[in-house]
Amino acid sequence: MIVAKRHSPSFRRSPGNWAVRGGLTLLAFALGYQSVAYSLALTAQNTNPVFANKLAPGNGRITATLAMTKIAADRSAGTRSDVIRLAKQALLQDPTAVRAITVLGLQAQLHDDTARARLLFDYANTLSRRDLQVQLWTIEDAIARGDIPRTLHEYDVALRTSKAAPDVLFPVLSGAISEDEVRRNLVMLLAKRPQWGGEFVTYVANAGVDPKSVVSLFADLHRSRITVPADDERAAITRLIQANDTILAWDYYSRLRPSLDRRSSRDPQFAMHLEAPTPFDWVVTNDASVSASIDIEAGKSYLDFAAPSSVGGSVVRQMQFLPPGRYQIDGLSRGIDQPSDSTPYWSLSCWRGQELGRVAVPASVTAKGRFSGMFSVPADCPVQMLTLFVRASDAVGGISGQIDQVRLKPAS
Repeated sequence: MIVAKRHSPSFRRSPGNWAVRGGLTLLAFALGYQSVAYSLALTAQNTNPVFANKLAPGNGRITATLAMTKIAADRSAGTRSDVIRLAKQALLQDPTAVRAITVLGLQAQLHDDTARARLLFDYANTLSRRDLQVQLWTIEDAIARGDIPRTLHEYDVALRTSKAAPDVLFPVLSGAISEDEVRRNLVMLLAKRPQWGGEFVTYVANAGVDPKSVVSLFADLHRSRITVPADDERAAITRLIQANDTILAWDYYSRLRPSLDRRSSRDPQFAMHLEAPTPFDWVVTNDASVSASIDIEAGKSYLDFAAPSSVGGSVVRQMQFLPPGRYQIDGLSRGIDQPSDSTPYWSLSCWRGQELGRVAVPASVTAKGRFSGMFSVPADCPVQMLTLFVRASDAVGGISGQIDQVRLKPAS
């Protein structure tokens, strides 16, 4: 019987097989290199577009980025043939390369061909609403046309789609709120609650924008029933006061706190508990030496303060806008147990000026904690500061106490 030989598996290494295997290896390596090079090119296109273009010369978006970079370095490069050639090459490689269209649009603008530039940028906007350069040109074009609603619409688009837009656009937009028409249209836009609206309101409240324009914007927002954060209102009022425009500061403050009488101090029982008090509210001057807070107990608010031995300083203050005349201060204290020469006192002074007088707060056992006194405000002192001070005490435990209420009003 003839039995066929069974051969164990083996690789037959012929020159032909080695050629096939080697070719496949080289092809795999080439494909891998191209993949890595392409990924590297995409990574480098914004930081080193020249290098990226060498790695991926056929990528239209990278070619467009290279053209745009040349214009960014030199605006006049938009008229150079090599830059235009790059932009056109990019569009041949990728008809949706927005930056290439932008380059050609800028070229048209540099040649005063606004109609062609507008056509190109409209096309770029059709392809993408996320290119800040395109959006900036569209905004400038709307401004040039005097079309404020369209301008603000383009601002809205840019601020919703670009993280870099606030840094570029907020300073420009905030500088325009002094114009009534801009402010009116801006309020209508903010009434739609755009996601950037709160950030912009905070920006204008704290930036170097004319504070008069800021409070005009905030007043318009209030009239449109749009809430302005308390911190931003405080910032706007404080900036007006720092600019010595206390009349406008008081006017805006009085809109926030209806039924105010400028002839009296405010919040006599410390009941408002404001997270962001303005200078016209009670402001606790808590520091390393004197501690103070407005607390509540059994439903009643009070001012609590304490200072260590041999330490004094201000406790709380409130800016006043009193007309000239005689004024009486009345209040109620508890827990104050000091000799008469070291008890706290209320001081009324001209803002950034001389002290007008002091009224001592005696030990709380005296007159059941009640205290009163008189101040006189002259005509040349339009703004005042009412402040509670504690005096340094030799007592081992220092000084502490509470003020349950205080009111400054015209003398009867």
